[in-house]
Amino acid sequence: MHKTIFLFLSILIAIISFGQSSSDLYKKSVDAINNGKVEKSLSYLDKILKTDPNYKDALFLRAYIYYNTQKYDLALTDLDNLIKVDSAFNGALENRAQVKISLGDYKGSIADDDIRIKLDSTNAKIYFNRGYCKGMLFDIEGSIKDYDKAIELDPNYKEAYANRGSAKINLLTTKGNLHPSKEQSADACNDLNKAKQLGDDSVDDLIFIYCNK
Repeated sequence: MHKTIFLFLSILIAIISFGQSSSDLYKKSVDAINNGKVEKSLSYLDKILKTDPNYKDALFLRAYIYYNTQKYDLALTDLDNLIKVDSAFNGALENRAQVKISLGDYKGSIADDDIRIKLDSTNAKIYFNRGYCKGMLFDIEGSIKDYDKAIELDPNYKEAYANRGSAKINLLTTKGNLHPSKEQSADACNDLNKAKQLGDDSVDDLIFIYCNK
């Protein structure tokens, strides 16, 4: 099953309200991460946040580094602090939802997605992410509804077709129908074949098992 990816926004190098020293360090941290020097970037960010704990761009970038080094608890702390400072910071809620998935906090991720949907009900990726989380909590019907919405908003969303097809198979098998007939699995197979048509090869096994009858 597909899930969404942690967002790293293009960092704008700008002098903001925390003074020249922090801005210079931030520029250095961005240069370091762009050159693959993760620990060096992190050291600059640590220096910034030691004196300017509410420096939003530094919190966002450090959370990104923590996430990509599997330090999910630390990433979550930075994103929590960032959202306290600026709840509308671009990408903060999205990334926190992803961190919560990595921590197995699917209910928490859904809560963040609920907020995001109130702010933007036209973003297919939010519904996809929430559908994934609902599926992980065995709310299969709820996950299918979210994939429905994702596909309504983006008719070529191959991962949403793949996950919805998989969810429809799960809906059959969790009710005890371990070997659904061709007719019973037809709806799921339509989704899986559509995902395949759009270029998603992850569905090959499900198509082989449930659709090639």
